[in-house]
Amino acid sequence: MAAMVPQSVDIRHSNTYNIKGIMQPEGLLFPYFLMIYMICVSTFEDLNRQDYGLALYCMSCNRWGEADLNRLIQTGHGDKPVTEARFRCRDCGELVEKQLRPPVPSLGGAVGYICR
Repeated sequence: MAAMVPQSVDIRHSNTYNIKGIMQPEGLLFPYFLMIYMICVSTFEDLNRQDYGLALYCMSCNRWGEADLNRLIQTGHGDKPVTEARFRCRDCGELVEKQLRPPVPSLGGAVGYICR
């Protein structure tokens, strides 16, 4: 990461760095090595475009499932906000909780989670 830092700025030994990413002496606003790219994941199409998943959990029967985003988009629900969507459990019919799941990173072809 040190190679990405401009030579005139050394954040490792500087007291001028603050949480907003502003270097006071040089007047550098939001240095390129601190930039955060925001993504939008408010609709089902957004989730699908960003490779997110939508996990569904039923508290009544302790069951996890995964929403079929492609099917939701094909049936005309792609522009519907995720927060307004309601899903029911296949087994008991109760309303389920939703959980956004970011894309699973892969390192050298390995799966990005740990199995026990």
